[in-house]
Amino acid sequence: MSRQTFVFVGVQARDADLMHLMVQTLGGTFTFEEGTDPYIRVGTVAVYVGEHDFDDDDIAWPGGSDVPLRSMSQP
Repeated sequence: MSRQTFVFVGVQARDADLMHLMVQTLGGTFTFEEGTDPYIRVGTVAVYVGEHDFDDDDIAWPGGSDVPLRSMSQP
């Protein structure tokens, strides 16, 4: 089984400076696909510029137990 890691940088809008910093730090270029936030993939890690759309406790570890995901709402 392959492992993938997803990192979500929850920002309200696409910040050009943040995206530039991510390109400089991680290398590579952003991928823009319809229906998803832009992301950079480095090996098995994908870093998205946007909030996740998973429901709390909607993701499971490979062994089957729930990942304790808790969303933080913005004021």
